[in-house]
Amino acid sequence: MFEGLFGGGRNEAARLERMERKLDLILRHLGLATDGKVELSEEVRALAEANHMIAAIKALRAETGLGLAEAKAAIDAHRAARGL
Repeated sequence: MFEGLFGGGRNEAARLERMERKLDLILRHLGLATDGKVELSEEVRALAEANHMIAAIKALRAETGLGLAEAKAAIDAHRAARGL
């Protein structure tokens, strides 16, 4: 898959795939899903469900390093999924 990109066979492709798996683990640990979906902590979910939007967005940004728009979108998506 990556052989042409790095010019050198299976060893480089395997190394790149290991690096991608590690990056995925780091992103999951930080609460950032690789599919664009953000996993909310219990604290952030509770704030969002109690309609404390600013506090929820602020907490999510502190936990994940997301930008304002991304954090707001994640909170809005969670609330919509819960019918709030």
